[in-house]
Amino acid sequence: MQGLPNQLLDLSFFQSAGPQLTVMRAFFCDMIVNERAAVTVKNIPTTVRKSDIYLTALNILTILLAYRSFFTRQDQDEMLVAFQTGLYRWPSAAKNCIHAFTLALHELPQSMTKLLPGTLLKVSQMMSTAMAVHNLQFLATLARLPSLRVNFTDTDVKRVFVIALQYINTTVDSGANSTPTSPVNLYIVQLAYQVLLAWFVTLKLPERKKYVPFIIHYLLLRSSRQSKDLDENIELVLDLLIYNSFADCWSKPPDTRPLQSGSKPGKLPSRTWVQGNSLLTSQVSSHPGWIDLTIRRPAGVIAFSVRLENRFKATTASMLPLVAPVAFEQLMSSRRAYTIEKGRKESAAQGLRRSDSDGFSRRRHGPVSQSPSARSFIESARPAALARDEQQASLDPSFLLAQFIHYPNLQFEEPSVLLPEDDAITRGVSVLDRTPVIDLHKIGVVYVGPDQTTEAAILNNTHGSRNYGYFLQTIGRFVRLKGCRDIYTGGLDTNDDLDGRHAIYAQDDLSQIIFHTTTLMPTLAHDPACTSKKRHIGNDYVTIVWNESGRDYAFDTIPAQFNFVNIIIEPAASFANVAPVSVVTDKGFDAFQHQFFRVIAKQKQDMPETGPLGEPKLVSGASLGAFVRQNAVQANIFSQIFQNSGNNAESHTSNARERLRQIKRIKERAVAAAVKNGNRAASTEGADGSGAAGGNRNPVVDEREILLDFTRFT
Repeated sequence: MQGLPNQLLDLSFFQSAGPQLTVMRAFFCDMIVNERAAVTVKNIPTTVRKSDIYLTALNILTILLAYRSFFTRQDQDEMLVAFQTGLYRWPSAAKNCIHAFTLALHELPQSMTKLLPGTLLKVSQMMSTAMAVHNLQFLATLARLPSLRVNFTDTDVKRVFVIALQYINTTVDSGANSTPTSPVNLYIVQLAYQVLLAWFVTLKLPERKKYVPFIIHYLLLRSSRQSKDLDENIELVLDLLIYNSFADCWSKPPDTRPLQSGSKPGKLPSRTWVQGNSLLTSQVSSHPGWIDLTIRRPAGVIAFSVRLENRFKATTASMLPLVAPVAFEQLMSSRRAYTIEKGRKESAAQGLRRSDSDGFSRRRHGPVSQSPSARSFIESARPAALARDEQQASLDPSFLLAQFIHYPNLQFEEPSVLLPEDDAITRGVSVLDRTPVIDLHKIGVVYVGPDQTTEAAILNNTHGSRNYGYFLQTIGRFVRLKGCRDIYTGGLDTNDDLDGRHAIYAQDDLSQIIFHTTTLMPTLAHDPACTSKKRHIGNDYVTIVWNESGRDYAFDTIPAQFNFVNIIIEPAASFANVAPVSVVTDKGFDAFQHQFFRVIAKQKQDMPETGPLGEPKLVSGASLGAFVRQNAVQANIFSQIFQNSGNNAESHTSNARERLRQIKRIKERAVAAAVKNGNRAASTEGADGSGAAGGNRNPVVDEREILLDFTRFT
């Protein structure tokens, strides 16, 4: 039995053994569900435990997922029931079962949809530290597959939040801030935070608010009621909640301008205040009557442009027309008029010109249409206008108020702290602006051709096989490097195409990923060792290796200081049909999706196993891109934690945690400067009411004067 899982990895050998595999599947499912190991397996050595037999049987069923074309839907469901049985019945097999479920989320989505509520209940009952990483990785995968959660109830969603919150709370000591010291514990906290965020933002916007009290309740269960200071983990969760509860938007505006912390000679007036765990910057715009607002939080950056409707007393000139919203409303008015007309005269609608088929009238709209800026807005707004209903559902009126409250310091009644105009504060804000609002990852991708075993031969490849080309299309999208400014490129040249014309890039709510793909980088005649490629690959913690060499890929084939994890992909059948990429056809891509590939991870010897690829998995081409990308990102997170936690457990932090700490440091400096300059009433008022702030203030006769004098913090 022990050798059977490895034998089953050879799909070509068993491709004609459908009847025999069907019998094998039924045998092992029955043995696991009905606990028949003692009856069905004879002459068990005394050194072998029954749980070891069940573990081997479960590993065999995991490989048999790739042979599902031989099985009926009921057969597939029975395999998942066997994994569910092993999850709670044999602790030594629980990890392998959760790995099988993680793979089945991609490979058997319909069967998993029915079993997910029950499986989630079993997961919530197995909350040991040993299962933490595997449980959270399963939930992280499920978060990205919302179509599988159609049968979920409120109880199921809350159960996910409880699992993540319990793992976060394990790092909280009553009344003190405590940080886990081991790399695995640090990884658990970061994974739990990501699971919480990923699940929260996949909820429909109107549904998010109803889960906030529930999350806060469980978040504070182990927090000390006597301490005014919240644990850092709690503050991060609260920040992501208030940031994502009222708007479904990206974590940073595309054209965010770095704002100064205060006004300087020759520049427009600007002020920045600390409010709770956020910085609010208000800058007068160059357009009369407009103010640009920027709110910097640990979870992201929000930008507004606000217009004062009241006319200024000092001038009779009109303020800048509000072109964009007016143009948008006129577009929607014409759209509504067209819809009514279409309902009345269906035949007329059928006779619309092709240029009018988007439902917009081509007539001009008075003065607005004469403005170049209005015309350009109309052109760019047409696609967005068609989806206006969806956009309105992505914004709640409470979103504005949420940006201006002192969250999470609501009970302390502290005024906003105005940042002083000094170099230290300016540098602190500048550092905060340079800290990304989401986590950034760079992952290497190399192609190993037939019989290639050396670093030079592998890095000199300028193309790969057809299937390799299809794989690149499934892990992300191609982006032009030259002139690229809004996308993290991981050090790839964006000026002169020195590292190639294109790269592969992916993004979600949690991260941006750039793939350093060696076949997309130029191979230079004067650089046979490909040092320009090695410069990038050698600095990646994780490398995806597409191996068609016909041999096992050695971990140190491309040695590097940061070579921590190799995720190796190999065709599960023979290598006879390997051919260079030519014309990519839909038919060829369809064939790729139905092929299977052997995927396994190799890591540095001193690294613990933290994912489902410790044992080889057979993955279909249809699932390969998403499955490998997720495992590569998770491996990259742990590799960075593992590398940086050797001497200092806090040396690696997420970007959100780092931004929170930077905002707190800025606040501490601002408060210290205010106390020094006599601007903080509670610290500077003397007994006679004449504080150090200046002798032009009247003596204080009512303590409410201190609270009501808004000039102290504006």
